[in-house]
Amino acid sequence: MEKRTVRRSFQRFFDVSSWLGTAEIKKNTSNLKSLAITLFTVEKPQRRETFDEAVERYQLSEDDIKKRQQAFFQLAMLYLTGFILDIFYVIYLFSTQRYMPAAMGLAFSGVLFSMFFRQHFWYTQMKNRRLGFTFQQWVLSLFK
Repeated sequence: MEKRTVRRSFQRFFDVSSWLGTAEIKKNTSNLKSLAITLFTVEKPQRRETFDEAVERYQLSEDDIKKRQQAFFQLAMLYLTGFILDIFYVIYLFSTQRYMPAAMGLAFSGVLFSMFFRQHFWYTQMKNRRLGFTFQQWVLSLFK
């Protein structure tokens, strides 16, 4: 009886897997894997429709389309201005050897550029009256 108690106490005291938190590591690894799968999986569109069908479905007038197009463009220019200003600030931070704030500034500029892209992408689709643009078509429409 005493031998079993000593063995059990020894096992509890020297439980290396609980010290390392292997159960948590396994759980976090599986969460990261499922997150990566959802991030890099492109969902199929639920419906395929033309611009005119979307206008009819949302019951938009020509004036509504112009207003939304203008709002998308103004927001895109606001985000682009913020992006450019942030890039200049990041360059200043790098030149003064402040690397951690510069890294944060780069991350923020990435967010600003993605917001610019989204708004300008929507603006471009409304301007060309065509849904389902690809990134390549968007870039080509910038230089037309």
